[in-house]
Amino acid sequence: MNPYASVGPIRLSLIGIIRSEWIKFASLRTNHLVLSFFIIVSVGFNAILCFGLYRNGNTDDLAGLHISELIAQMTIMVGTLVSGVLGVLSMTHEYSSGLIRSSFTAVPRRLPVVVGKAVILIITASVTSLVAIALSYLAAWMFLRGTGVDLSFYAGENGRILGGVVLYVVTVTLLGLMVGSLIHTTPGALAVIIAVAFVLPLGADLLHNLAVNSAPGGYALWQRLIFYAIELLPTEAGEPLVTWAGTTSDLTPSLHLGIIGGVAVMWAWVLVFAIPALIRLRVRDVA
Repeated sequence: MNPYASVGPIRLSLIGIIRSEWIKFASLRTNHLVLSFFIIVSVGFNAILCFGLYRNGNTDDLAGLHISELIAQMTIMVGTLVSGVLGVLSMTHEYSSGLIRSSFTAVPRRLPVVVGKAVILIITASVTSLVAIALSYLAAWMFLRGTGVDLSFYAGENGRILGGVVLYVVTVTLLGLMVGSLIHTTPGALAVIIAVAFVLPLGADLLHNLAVNSAPGGYALWQRLIFYAIELLPTEAGEPLVTWAGTTSDLTPSLHLGIIGGVAVMWAWVLVFAIPALIRLRVRDVA
């Protein structure tokens, strides 16, 4: 028997690919720093917010507040940036270090590598969000118990909103992964994520105010189109996920996406980047 005889190509199972992606993810110190930043900053901001309400709020105003919306505000603000960065780095780091060549050599079909990264990011983003929510809830309970704020963790829509925070963060993380898979360079991919998550919403607010102020007697077609387009931004579409139903007082024209429609729009943004990213991975050589 020839000990050097070929045994044929070695095919990794999806579980094996996910395991290898976890090893790469856990070995990168930047990921630990990013996740720690998410937890520390979101919990810190939530604690400051709750302490401020405790010191300066009056009983009548606090009675109408819900713990879920308080936690969601700061967690989403921090999580949008951090989770987007995490998703981007999970792919662009491999391109910058050259590790992507080894990954695609071991998995020539390439798509399972992206799937493995997505699975790791979904689990990591979900667990990190749950930890941040739990610690933020503890801080809120310490400061706001006995103030009239709804501190129930699951009653009413509190449970749905806190679950929406997790889904929101996971979706933005996958959006970052797909942007990184398409652009490959960290600065370019981060610029796109920042533009989509922060610059576009700021511009949308300006357009929204312009359209409202220029329509004292009703809304023209161009103004309605602006309102509709704003709702299709990922951050705006995700608002129903993390807000109490019936609390919106905006009377401008609306698509009324709701929770399901908002989630669909957010995932449509993921697909907008995923489709060309996956096509590029299949048809182009590693640069």
